Amino acid sequence: NDEALLARSVREAEAFLAEALRARERLFGPDHPAVAETLRNLADVYWEESRYDEANTLRERADRINKETL
Repeated sequence: NDEALLARSVREAEAFLAEALRARERLFGPDHPAVAETLRNLADVYWEESRYDEANTLRERADRINKETL
């Protein structure tokens, strides 16, 4: 079933990005552009899962980091 496969792929992407976020925060600190990039990608996954409030929170954090560091 295509929907089941898509749902599984989205869950796998979420798990991968959540781990990547933890690693990047450890390596670079919480306010690094690499962290912002991962936040933005994770926000996209949350949006796909209809987790709009969480997605917007991550996007706002990513925007703040980018504004302060770029």
